[in-house]
Amino acid sequence: MAIIYILLPLFGALPLFITVIKMRNGQRIINNGTKTEAKVVKIIPWRLSFRTRMDTLILQYYVEGNKEIYHGKASAPPWQYKVGDTLSITYLNDNPNKMTVKGANVYIPILVFTVLIFLFMIFATFQIEELV
Repeated sequence: MAIIYILLPLFGALPLFITVIKMRNGQRIINNGTKTEAKVVKIIPWRLSFRTRMDTLILQYYVEGNKEIYHGKASAPPWQYKVGDTLSITYLNDNPNKMTVKGANVYIPILVFTVLIFLFMIFATFQIEELV
């Protein structure tokens, strides 16, 4: 039974841990990266539900000092971008495949949600302890 008391909060902490790592990686790209312009080469629409829709943008960009073409993906609200539009992105010099779109690091709602999950798992652990 003691293993359950340890595993429940750990399962609750896992989404929180992943969110914090993604936030730090995005911030590292913004702080240490190089800014450039990316061109939208393809738009793939997809539905989240009956009324909700998102567009996946396939981006193409060049790295400074290198004429190689790199590709990346980004999500956007529907009909916000057209093929041929440009976006401001930041990529890592060490690994140009790692990039982020300006304004894409909006992790605050996800962070709040994962903190609530973690707190709920701790609460559930104490409730199980009281029942046993």
